[in-house]
Amino acid sequence: MLLELWSPAIPQANTAEKHIQFRSGLNVILGEKGASNSIGKSTSLLILDFVYGGNSYAKSDAVKHLDNHEIFFAFKFNEEVFRFSRSTDKPNEIKKYSDTYQSVETILDHPEYVHFLALKYQFIENEAVFRTAISSHFRIAEKSNLKTKDPLEPPFPSSKEKNLISLIQLFDRYKKLEEVNNTLATNKKKLNYFEYLHKEMKKIPQSSAKIAQYEQRIIQLQSKRFQLESNQSKIPDATDRKIYQEKKLLEDKINNTKLQLKIINERKRILDSSDHLESFISSDELEEFANFFPGVNLKLLIQIESFHQKLFTLLEEDFQYEKTLVQKESINLTEELSALYQQLDNLPIKTIYATDFIDEIIKIEKEIDSLQRKIDLWKEWRSSQNLKIELNKTKETLYASIIQEIQDSLNNELSQLNNKIIGLDHFSPRIFINSSTSYKYETPHDSGTGANQRSVILFDVALLKLTVLPAIAHDSFMFNDIEDSTISKIIRLYSEQTKQVFISFDNVQHYQNDTKSIIDESVVLKLSSSQKLFGRSWNVKSSSEYTERLPGFD
Repeated sequence: MLLELWSPAIPQANTAEKHIQFRSGLNVILGEKGASNSIGKSTSLLILDFVYGGNSYAKSDAVKHLDNHEIFFAFKFNEEVFRFSRSTDKPNEIKKYSDTYQSVETILDHPEYVHFLALKYQFIENEAVFRTAISSHFRIAEKSNLKTKDPLEPPFPSSKEKNLISLIQLFDRYKKLEEVNNTLATNKKKLNYFEYLHKEMKKIPQSSAKIAQYEQRIIQLQSKRFQLESNQSKIPDATDRKIYQEKKLLEDKINNTKLQLKIINERKRILDSSDHLESFISSDELEEFANFFPGVNLKLLIQIESFHQKLFTLLEEDFQYEKTLVQKESINLTEELSALYQQLDNLPIKTIYATDFIDEIIKIEKEIDSLQRKIDLWKEWRSSQNLKIELNKTKETLYASIIQEIQDSLNNELSQLNNKIIGLDHFSPRIFINSSTSYKYETPHDSGTGANQRSVILFDVALLKLTVLPAIAHDSFMFNDIEDSTISKIIRLYSEQTKQVFISFDNVQHYQNDTKSIIDESVVLKLSSSQKLFGRSWNVKSSSEYTERLPGFD
C-alpha cells in the first residue's frame, strides 16, 4: 500500500518528518465549505497517479506554473517499506532510497519501476496491465476518464476489444486465451509460408484434384521402377543407389572444377606472357635523341621519363600481386581436383549394374520424392488451415466462457453494492458483453446523471473487491449530481474496503454526523482557499496584472 508522501513544493508536507500519511481503506483530500476550486484537490490525486507510475502530473498545469520539483513517497509491502522519489523534470528516473530519504540506493527507469509495483501488487499478467488498470480507475478531472457509459475506457486512445482484454487480464483469466492466441500466431506464420510456396514458388498445388494427379503419377513411376528392376538379375539396394548418386555428384564437381582451372590457367598464361615487357628509356638514349634534335628540352624529357618509370613501378606491383593471386588459385583448384578424384576412387562402386539402369532408377526416385514432397506440403497446408478453424472455434468458446463468468461475477457484485447504497427496490447497474468487440454498461430504466455517476463508482468498487486492482481514486466532480443520502452510503462503502480508496471531497458540513465522523477519521490532507496545495494559485491575477488590463490606466 501507499504509505506516505511529501515534497518541498507542498507547504503542508515539505519534509520527510512532515509527510502525508496514508492508510488502507478510505483516504480523503478534503476541501472546504462552498466547494472552492483551484485549491489543489484534483492535483493531489494527479500526484498520487504520478506516484503509481502515471505521467499526467508531469504535463499538468501545476507543473507548468511551478518550478520543477521532486515528489518523495513510500510503499509498504509485507511489512517492508520501500522509499522512492520522482522528479517532474526527469519523470523517467525513479530514485530508490535505503532506510531514509538521504541515501540513494539505485535509480530505476520508468518500466523497471512500474514492473516493481506490478510484482508487489501481485499482477500476474504484466506491468502494462497494472498501468492500464490504475490509469482507468483513477478518475481525475484532468485525466478526463469519467465515461459513465463506458467505465472500461482508459484516458488514452483504445478500443472496446482492447478494453475487454484489459478486463480479462484484471481478473487474471487471460493466460489460456493467450496460449490459444500464441498458437494461432505460430500457425499463421506457417500458413504465410505455405501461401508463399504456393503463390511465389509454385511448389504447392491449389486443388485436391492436382494432388490426385500427383498420387496417380507416383503409382505409375513405382510401376515403371518395378518393371526396370524385374529385368535385372540383381537389384541395387538403397546403399548402392546412394553410392551412385554420390558418384554422379562428384563427377559434376570434377567437371566444374576442371572448367574453373582451365579459366585460371588461361589467365596465368596471359600474365606470364606479359612478364618481360619494359618501357624504360636510358639516359644515353635520351642524350642521343637530343643530339639528333638540338632544340629539344632534354631536362623536360628526363622528367617525363622519370614519371613514366614511377608509374610503371606502381603498375608492376599490381601486376605481380595479380600474378600471385592467380598462382594461388591455380594451386588450390589443382589440389581440390586431386581430392575429388581421390574421393571418386574411394567410392565402393559395383560394376554389376548398368549405368543407364542406375541413372533411370535415380531419376524415377527423384521425381517420386519431388511429387511426394508437394503432396506432404499440401496436406500440411490443409492441416494448418483446419487448425486455424479449430483454434478460432476454441478461442471463441473459451472467450465466451470467460466473459460470461466475468459478467456474472461483476453483475452479482454490482447488485449487492447497489442494494447497500440505494436499496433492493432500485435497479442495479449492469454490464452486458455481447462479443469480443461489443459491450454496454447501464442502469436499466435510469439514465440520469446522478445514476450514471453512481454506477461508475460502484463499478470501480466492484473491481477493487473482485480483482487485483490495488487502489481507486475518485475526484470530487464525481459526486456532484448524487444525492447527499446516497453519498453518505458511498462514503461508508469506501471506508469498508481493505484496499486503498483515494477521494477528493467538499462540503462535509452537508452530511450527518456518522458520515462526518468517517470523513474526519479518513482525512489525509486538508485544503482551502487560504491553505492551497502549493501555497498559492495561478488562476487569480495579481494587482499589477489586474490594473494593466483595466481601461483608462496608463
